[in-house]
Amino acid sequence: IGFALLLSILTLALFALLPAWRAARVNLVDTLKDGSAAPTAGTRRQRLRGALVVAEVAIAVILLTGAGLMLRSLWNLQRIDLGFNPDRVLTMRLALPAATYDTPAKVIGFYDQLLQDVRATPGVQTAGLLRLLPLATSIGDWGLTIEGFTPPPGVSTPGDWQVATAGGPESLGERLVSGRWLAETDREGGEDVALINEAMAQKYWQGTNALGRRFRQGPPDRPWIT
Repeated sequence: IGFALLLSILTLALFALLPAWRAARVNLVDTLKDGSAAPTAGTRRQRLRGALVVAEVAIAVILLTGAGLMLRSLWNLQRIDLGFNPDRVLTMRLALPAATYDTPAKVIGFYDQLLQDVRATPGVQTAGLLRLLPLATSIGDWGLTIEGFTPPPGVSTPGDWQVATAGGPESLGERLVSGRWLAETDREGGEDVALINEAMAQKYWQGTNALGRRFRQGPPDRPWIT
């Protein structure tokens, strides 16, 4: 928008102020002579002015076309389905001091208590934890081993990964297509489970049901995730 405004000001100065300045310096004698039987100099001036008018109109058309395309792009961006709804969602970033929370048990205990307190706050419908907010930054890409899936030669099996608690995805207004949300029982000591998006389901289990299928992140000694 700033670039378009600056360009408009420069265009105004070039095609309006300069001709006005020239018109203020018109010599009446020369102008009357231009109307005589031999208007060679006047004809050249008219051609120059005509060329300037054509250039001005052409640039104006280009500007209007660019503005129209920009408005259409903005309109299309507003209509993109993000996969979540950030309306009425409050987020905050937390970082626990390692000196105080020096064991996983202490970290888990803090966040468990935090979620209990937040969910008990009047007006709060759902609450949960996520490692990173969607679209906020690069989430991270791990190579996956997909059970029963053999990639073509030279093709990798990437997958961005998140860490979430029960209530995390649904608090952002994400939609459950199939299966179930994460539950409070999905924690350390239980079965490793994951929510995947439709893009991953279509990429690795196209035409079949992805529920109950398994994949592994990282090296072969890592556990299977259902």
